[in-house]
Amino acid sequence: MQAQVTFSKCDASSGNTERLSAFLFAFIISAFSVLFAVRNTFGDDYASELTKGIPSDAIEIKSDTQFLFAKGVGPESLKLGKLETGKMYWARIHFINMFDVPFHLEKIHSSCGCLAAARSNDIIKPRGKSFFVVLIKPQLKDVAYAKSVTITSDRGDALQILITADFEQPFELVERVIRLGNAVNDSKVPLTVKCKGMSWSDSKIEIESSTGHTRILGVEKVPTLDEWKLAIEIPEESRRLAKSGLRLTEIFTVKDQSSNKLVCELEFSVEDSSSFICKPSTVKLALTEDGWVGKATLFGDWQSLEFDGKKLPVEASDKEKNVINGEARIIRSIGRVTSIELHFGHSKPTFGQSFSATLRCGEKEICDLKELLFIGGK
Repeated sequence: MQAQVTFSKCDASSGNTERLSAFLFAFIISAFSVLFAVRNTFGDDYASELTKGIPSDAIEIKSDTQFLFAKGVGPESLKLGKLETGKMYWARIHFINMFDVPFHLEKIHSSCGCLAAARSNDIIKPRGKSFFVVLIKPQLKDVAYAKSVTITSDRGDALQILITADFEQPFELVERVIRLGNAVNDSKVPLTVKCKGMSWSDSKIEIESSTGHTRILGVEKVPTLDEWKLAIEIPEESRRLAKSGLRLTEIFTVKDQSSNKLVCELEFSVEDSSSFICKPSTVKLALTEDGWVGKATLFGDWQSLEFDGKKLPVEASDKEKNVINGEARIIRSIGRVTSIELHFGHSKPTFGQSFSATLRCGEKEICDLKELLFIGGK
């Protein structure tokens, strides 16, 4: 059973319009759920009072669906369609008692803390109608939302409803990956934030880094476009981590200055296309008919090397600076992941020796291997 939904502002009593923190959200909903789960001793219909605990800036999703609470029914689904990040939503979910006896809802449970639910404890007669209320916490990323809520009667019967939606961000980051090279000016790069939601095009927004991998030097609105130009700096520590082979994930938060609310999170990565890393860092080699052989995996972008061969030279040295030369044979390469075999001749080294090594492509050092351990053979 699928609902058709429309959106409207909640007409509940006024409240603080500042962004609810995760703690405050949990506190409000906890009180909201407990308060209206208790039956009114004066006989008032508390079902109509459930909406009073909802923040005034929440947006109501109106549904014309009535779910049947009956034996063997469910799980059901309620599709809410496209929703915007940074906003709180709520809905009344209506159901009909299809049993021949009255009941009241004993408990209500949601599958996630980002979906809160409240119920009335009123008696629902056979073929009687009632509803409960769900409140969806603001989401900050493009995400396919899928959470469930389960209501259980005092007779032990249960109805589960899967609530789905597609959250969309009103802003997007044009550049999703920053690839560093060897140039010094790579520490400062431009980025562009584009507005997808026209209602936000004239808004004043604040953009901040939530991870600290980058520093925002300036944000400038382009008057003729629904865009903001960012100048960011990549600190030396982040550059060093990227050069070690790590892919850094940076998250920018976008805040509406007029309401001081978070609107969305924008994610991109920082990586060094010229960096390579070998795993494991200690490679064990065994003596075979083909010489000393060991296997490893390289992570890095081969296109940055302009290399189209099948072998790379390896230079290894021990603590006494004795040098031996071998080669890395490329077995298989998929994207940034390459399987290699390290090969050295029969005569050197000898059993039990340990070397450090450097993998090269032409004059360029690709990466270092912590240890080559020659452990024996067949």
